[in-house]
Amino acid sequence: MTTIFFLIATVYLCFTLTLLYFWFEIISFSPSTKSDERLLKLSVVIPVRNEAANIIDLLKDLEAQSYPSHLFEIFVVDDASTDSTAKLVTAFANSSSCKIKLIPLDAKPNMASKKQAITLAISQATGDWIVATDGDCRVGKKWLETMVQFQWHTKARFIFGGVSFYNENSLFEHLQTIEFAALTGSGAASLQAQFPTMCNGANLAYEKKVFELVNGFEGNSHIPSGDDEFLMHKIFLQNKADVQFLKSKEATVYTTAKTNWKDFFNQRKRWAGKWPHYQLPHIKWIAALILIGNINFIGWLVACTIQQSSWSLFAISFVLKSFADAMFIKQIVYWYDKKIIWKYFIVTAFLYPFYVSFFALNSKSVKYKWKGRKL
Repeated sequence: MTTIFFLIATVYLCFTLTLLYFWFEIISFSPSTKSDERLLKLSVVIPVRNEAANIIDLLKDLEAQSYPSHLFEIFVVDDASTDSTAKLVTAFANSSSCKIKLIPLDAKPNMASKKQAITLAISQATGDWIVATDGDCRVGKKWLETMVQFQWHTKARFIFGGVSFYNENSLFEHLQTIEFAALTGSGAASLQAQFPTMCNGANLAYEKKVFELVNGFEGNSHIPSGDDEFLMHKIFLQNKADVQFLKSKEATVYTTAKTNWKDFFNQRKRWAGKWPHYQLPHIKWIAALILIGNINFIGWLVACTIQQSSWSLFAISFVLKSFADAMFIKQIVYWYDKKIIWKYFIVTAFLYPFYVSFFALNSKSVKYKWKGRKL
């Protein structure tokens, strides 16, 4: 049995090192000071529900963009907020130098509300490209400019960038930063290897025509999450070169970590709910590898405890796995101009196998709430 544990651990280690290799293969991109690229007309889409505490900060960030304001419009789609979100957006739009439109959403039960919000905004968009983010995010002043320059250089039709946290204070928040770094790196590296897995809807840009070409969210519109990854997969199947990861600090989007377990649980449950619906075979294989790799360490730990044997081999394997994870995550965290706090990483290394196993095995069995709604 120890041999099986060891072999699975070795495969998992090789997988992590492969991700690290492909992350290094991605070339960083920075916007040039002088550019002759064709400027695109952009439509920024922000679906919101109860974001009164955050939405004005985001709109101020968009108002401060280096990209010409006459070349982008902003759609804030309000999904039946029960706070002052709509009122704040309306007041800000009336005095803003940017074109901002508030759209109320009359959500239908047969389609996820966020996907309805995005689809509604796109139907009214006049831009050549859709740029999507969330109402609780912050963006740098070169966010749109960098997206456009990168599109010109790569001819991509779907672009996703990095997402990280800011103002982390507690251990819980720092642990989420480490996890998010792993998710960002995994999504970027897997795409570089031509096996796309994940991206984040808080930092996306895609051509309006390609959204229409793949029929938008048709086929997955009922799934609460996946406005990002399912769309990416559909476009990738049309043409692999159309999907690109933008490795740029200027194009990174920032948000805040969850401050309590309940919100964290609901968010991760929503994400995990996508796993059974992936259509690309390699995603299921990768998801299975990650799940088996983490369950393997739990099983090995239990076996060592019961049999009182093989502790040395288990310890060596766990240290090697943790070292590979640390090297991978460190690269992404440093790329965000953050420092990895090793005491937090050590805690994450011990908790992660249990965390992954819990959410994967309970992805269908537990109901959860999101933005005040039961899903």
